[in-house]
Amino acid sequence: MRVVIAGGAGALGRRLATDFEGAGHDVVILTRSPKSDLRFRQALWDGRAVGDWASELEGAIVVNLAGELVDRRPTATNIELLRRSRVEPTAALAAASRACGVPPRLWLQMSTLAIYGDAGNDVIDETHPPADGPPQMAGVATAWEAATKAVVADRIVRLRTGVVLDNDTPAFNRLTRLARWGLGGRLGPGDQWVSWIHIDDFLASVRFLLDAQAVDGIVPVPSLNPVRNIAPEHVIGSYEYAHPVFDMAAIRAQQQVAKLQGQQYTWFCGAWTGYGFHEDGLKSGLAVAQQLLAAMPATLAEAA
Repeated sequence: MRVVIAGGAGALGRRLATDFEGAGHDVVILTRSPKSDLRFRQALWDGRAVGDWASELEGAIVVNLAGELVDRRPTATNIELLRRSRVEPTAALAAASRACGVPPRLWLQMSTLAIYGDAGNDVIDETHPPADGPPQMAGVATAWEAATKAVVADRIVRLRTGVVLDNDTPAFNRLTRLARWGLGGRLGPGDQWVSWIHIDDFLASVRFLLDAQAVDGIVPVPSLNPVRNIAPEHVIGSYEYAHPVFDMAAIRAQQQVAKLQGQQYTWFCGAWTGYGFHEDGLKSGLAVAQQLLAAMPATLAEAA
């Protein structure tokens, strides 16, 4: 069967296309700019108007992934970009579906669990109403799903997914990069739930939906193991620290540190000996190292 993937040139679309191809389907990617590194057949569209590409939808499976990446600041301009980049392509696809002699057999509409906003500890299923905000998540997702009401297809499934995790994808790369920079700690209170799904489980869910003829409407697609930023049962202790205040009293105390160095074979170094910057810690560490070498017997110092 022919599978048409709108927005299929991205990381998730490529994985889906490969999986569909492996199952023997004829894959077509709707794209604004053909990619030389895509081995799948590509049909040019502008994401706004019905064109020659519309004939590809006849009797096909349609997967709508079209939309800008959400990894951007929630300014009014960006929120409108996120909304428009999803609603306009969906409206064009819907118009094309209504003109089909043989409507699409299955319409898989990408959406997100972020449509529920911050629901705290509520247990969410497909009957739970969308949240009123925030606009960059729940608002955009609600508008995206609403645009599918004009679609004509034998079966329409709206996939409300968690974050799809896969190697070398924008979401996964952003998370791992933050961790490598030492910024992988708590976000906000740290007890908020995060829904996610591994790419293999996502692909398996799509394969299931292709065959499950009785399933339509809203289908949540998360892992069965949501996580918290910091699981409460893993917290050993919680402490609050105040950043050092570099007032005149602190500066005068810093000037006395040199008198303490070496007493009882103890030396002091750290960013606190200066103004709290990494460079201050490095300088004080080098100074202590020089003092240690100076205090060694000549033979040991030469060996060091």
